[in-house]
Amino acid sequence: MKSSTDKLLIIAIKTLLDVAPLYGSIIIHLPRQVTSELAVAFALGWNGQHWVLNYNPKYFDQYQTPDQMAQALAHQALHLIWQHPIRYCRASQSQTAIDWGTDIAVNQYLPNSLGELPGAITLQTVFENFKQMLPARADSQAYIQVLNDLLDNDDSQSDAKHGDSHQGWQEAGGQLAQAQTDLTNIMQQAQEDAKRAGRGEVPSDVLMQVQSLRPVRRSWRRMLSLALSQAPLSLKDTHARFNRRQPYRMDLPGRISRQSAQLWIFIDNSASVSSLEVASFLAYAQQIQKQLDGQIHFCRFDARVQPIDNIKNWQRQVGGGTAFQAIFDWLLAQHCQPKETVSVIFTDGAGEKQLDSYHFNRVYWVITAGGKLSINPVIGKVIQMEDQA
Repeated sequence: MKSSTDKLLIIAIKTLLDVAPLYGSIIIHLPRQVTSELAVAFALGWNGQHWVLNYNPKYFDQYQTPDQMAQALAHQALHLIWQHPIRYCRASQSQTAIDWGTDIAVNQYLPNSLGELPGAITLQTVFENFKQMLPARADSQAYIQVLNDLLDNDDSQSDAKHGDSHQGWQEAGGQLAQAQTDLTNIMQQAQEDAKRAGRGEVPSDVLMQVQSLRPVRRSWRRMLSLALSQAPLSLKDTHARFNRRQPYRMDLPGRISRQSAQLWIFIDNSASVSSLEVASFLAYAQQIQKQLDGQIHFCRFDARVQPIDNIKNWQRQVGGGTAFQAIFDWLLAQHCQPKETVSVIFTDGAGEKQLDSYHFNRVYWVITAGGKLSINPVIGKVIQMEDQA
């Protein structure tokens, strides 16, 4: 049986989808999770792979109507549209200045028909506190710069309390590339959904901002991370996501992907690969191990394949020539299933020209800077490393 807070959230989401489909679609594409430690009703956070909407039903009583809660959800969507979690996750300015400046910026684009957002920080808030009127619809950075100076001269406002929390933005500080990619993907998905429903109460400059978010050019690390995060492959039900077919029904679970494939990582240990390059391979292999939850197997190879029992403690001993065929022979000998096996091969690319893959085609070749894969035709996808990556 749904609680009253669940029902309020359902109606608020439906309201936002009706009034401003773009904002509502962004919320629908955000995984959500109840966070009892959260001191506000809603806040954006980064969980290591995706942006999430954290919420605490304890604070839902501040919203007297579904329209007010819909405004709170629109507020979070607008922070993503203007990329505030990306832009300010490492900012050096006063946290209060960042909080107020970004809130002032987005609150000017909330749907008028939904009324006021309880506890909203606005241009009027600044005027009442500092007797200074700021320009309308300026960029958040302009507001933050002015507020930084104002707060420096007024200690009474340095710990000002308000209805939003941006602490979760800082969690993306070490994974900006992945965070930017996920944000852009959310925007693109929301745009596609909103096309069918129409524009609604979304100002033209907001639409222009959303349309300006294009996929960024990614380094080999980002490309590989994205490829592996999208690879496998089974789906499981979860109440941490909305059901996209019927988003208004909280009793229906959504679905998330679960890493069901086996991931094999092969590190080229042949004499043609330098110790510095092998060290780079190892460092990134360990990052993959931290990021993914699936079964991961590590091996070294030259003319033959040997398993690595502990990737953290492995010490290199230079091998001989290179035989890529040994990798596919190994997978076959381990009774791996081609459809459930993903292989990442770190190498300089030098080896034989042809091989039999035994239908193991889900392969990512990570080639050192300046290297070229000898296999022709290529099996899988080649990702070129960069000197600065």
